[in-house]
Amino acid sequence: MTQPHRSFTEGGLQAGSSYACSVTALDTVGNESSANPQRPVTTLDTTAPDPPQGVIGTALSGSEVELTWQPAVDNVEVQRYRVIRDGEHRATITETIFTDSNLKAGIDYAYAVIAEDTSKRSEEHTSELQSH
Repeated sequence: MTQPHRSFTEGGLQAGSSYACSVTALDTVGNESSANPQRPVTTLDTTAPDPPQGVIGTALSGSEVELTWQPAVDNVEVQRYRVIRDGEHRATITETIFTDSNLKAGIDYAYAVIAEDTSKRSEEHTSELQSH
């Protein structure tokens, strides 16, 4: 008697995509069962997006800085950006522009912009900018 196969691996699928799967059973003489109801399966996205490029800071006033950058690139989809100032989370946004306010004039600030994809993966390397 042969051991039943209880798992199956399919290659060549696109990351972050949904597929419908069903299973049938075969006995030793080739009789096949009815298929079970199809089940949706979504593949994992294991690739983080590239960091956003061209981060530019523009002083709007003594207390506001506008950050802009080029959209990040991902193998599936970039869903959001996290803006970090001096190591602290400032905002999570979907646009490629952010205005930081309530700043103190003459103080240096360090910004990082981190892209996240639909699987909430982010590249450890970020685009950084020093602003004052």
